[in-house]
Amino acid sequence: MISQTDWAFDGQENDLGGEDGVCDKCGSPLRYEHFLSHEKWGTLTVGTNCAERLTESKEATRRLRLKLKRDAFLHSDGWSESANGATNKKCGHWITSINPSASGFVVGIGQIKGKKSYTTVAKAKSAAFEALQDKSVLEYLRKKKRPTSNSDIA
Repeated sequence: MISQTDWAFDGQENDLGGEDGVCDKCGSPLRYEHFLSHEKWGTLTVGTNCAERLTESKEATRRLRLKLKRDAFLHSDGWSESANGATNKKCGHWITSINPSASGFVVGIGQIKGKKSYTTVAKAKSAAFEALQDKSVLEYLRKKKRPTSNSDIA
């Protein structure tokens, strides 16, 4: 019998797009795979409920919610392209922009432009999402600059 304790997330989860997987623990069909590891039992691929029971945490639900939120952000119809080639999206009080640069794409949030360049728009959007999830980034934005209004999107 498999241990019911001491399982840990190995840092990955996968969306199968449909209930195309099977939980290694209970045999239920699953869409979202969570990969767990155990010092003595190796690895398991399980659904959200089994992941939470085996890890004794709500981490699977938190990760799944974050993944769904990230996917919604990346693929939102709210992204629009401006005349200067930037891709923009209103995110709460801030306008997030992905600006073309000589070396790729740079993220801007509000009136602050990042320094790091990303090779694709998708990678820049992902970085913007991560920044908007970081409370210290949002606090920095609040202290430095006022939110940008919708009229600033050209």
